[in-house]
Amino acid sequence: MKKYNTNKKFVLLFAFIMAMTACSDEFLEITPKGKLIASKTSQYEHLVSNGQPAGFDATQILLGDDIVALQSLLSSEDFHEQGLFKWSAEPYLDEDNPGLFLKPLNHIYHFNKIINEVMDSEGGTEEEKIAIRDEARAQRAWYFFYLSNFFGQPYNATTADTELGIPLILEADVNQTEFVRATVKETYDFIVNELTECIPNLKPFVHRFRMSKPAAQILLGQVYVFMHQYDLALAQFNAAEPGLVGTAEQPLVMHDYNTAFLPGGTAFPVGSFGPNFQNSTFKKEAILCKITFSYYSLITSTFPINKELYDSFHENDMRKILYTDKPYRSSTPLPGSLLRKKGLYTPIIGIQFSEYHLYKAECMARTGNLAGAVTELEYFLGKRMPVEDAVVEASIAEDQNALIRFIIEERKREFALQGHRWFDLRRLSADPLFAGETYTKSIYDDNGDIVETITLTPERLTLRYPPSVMEKNPNLIDNH
Repeated sequence: MKKYNTNKKFVLLFAFIMAMTACSDEFLEITPKGKLIASKTSQYEHLVSNGQPAGFDATQILLGDDIVALQSLLSSEDFHEQGLFKWSAEPYLDEDNPGLFLKPLNHIYHFNKIINEVMDSEGGTEEEKIAIRDEARAQRAWYFFYLSNFFGQPYNATTADTELGIPLILEADVNQTEFVRATVKETYDFIVNELTECIPNLKPFVHRFRMSKPAAQILLGQVYVFMHQYDLALAQFNAAEPGLVGTAEQPLVMHDYNTAFLPGGTAFPVGSFGPNFQNSTFKKEAILCKITFSYYSLITSTFPINKELYDSFHENDMRKILYTDKPYRSSTPLPGSLLRKKGLYTPIIGIQFSEYHLYKAECMARTGNLAGAVTELEYFLGKRMPVEDAVVEASIAEDQNALIRFIIEERKREFALQGHRWFDLRRLSADPLFAGETYTKSIYDDNGDIVETITLTPERLTLRYPPSVMEKNPNLIDNH
């Protein structure tokens, strides 16, 4: 079965070229590191929308417990992919320069330049300069939050002021090598303060690659969810709702899979690379689009969906169309009745409509508004399966803890093999409702039998810094 992974790097390169070609009017050319030069406010307005995609790295997909692996194919994956899937303490080789760490740093450098320079630019009004600066600050906050969910400890209010978060890099200095890690509390406080200050100055939604006011409000709500402050989170989700209006050029759509997934529908997963990718129909659900190219849902069969998770889908759930028991370009079924994902080749890791509705439902449930949570949840479910099936059973709807658990399970189904599960594993580790939960993943042989089961330990909820990063930054404190 190894042949199905052949030339995957070539396909990814092709994907990147196609993406940049398809979006050529949406992006400026990438500015070389250290060469971001602008003098006019209008130039900074263009620069703030540059460099938005997260790139090729799909690390978070490998870290979730929503996937399993085929032993014969796993051995042919890169060393770090094998290590990340197995929740290894040392997933990177000494010479690796992982994009997971470096790409966000490049974007942070980019936004630091804008933040520190735009107020001295020529030609714009004070109001215009502040709007540009604060959009860059909000974008930087997104990257800090993203990095903190790999290299900082999960937020726990009782330990946040002593456990380590991430370095908060605020200067655009490519020669900086002395990084000091803020505490988890300092990291989250900084992100919250940045977004709180910036939101009043942000623009309405105009483009899914820009940090609009509603996108920043939802991001702040998400940060509060990770801090387990659900009342504050819900307030932000409610505040964002009036601004969730798209434009003719950039429609905001909550796809109804009951019609969109029919042949000829607006989001039908055609099962081939080109049309589905170029049309980018799934991106219409993105309020803030940060994409990553995932060959795990394109050409490789190494990482099928967890069998128990797939079996939990309702029999009429239209999302089941996104899975197949056939390897890429093969009619021979995968062993053990396993299924791989065949759609969503560019997972959205920014902010999606589906995230918005599920987070809002969760916060309603956690703050005691069970009826509101059920209404929100059933609206969402009605977009994924026939309305008559999109009903929350009374035994769940009337039990707060059961309803919260149901929503978390629904997040697993909605975002399977997109990477979101990793972030949920981290935040739930400090949630009393999920205390004592054990998370595992399995490796299957070609007969469909489980040959290894891996258990996630608390230490592995935080990644160690790659050796190449530690070598260049010897005073950086590593994780356990």
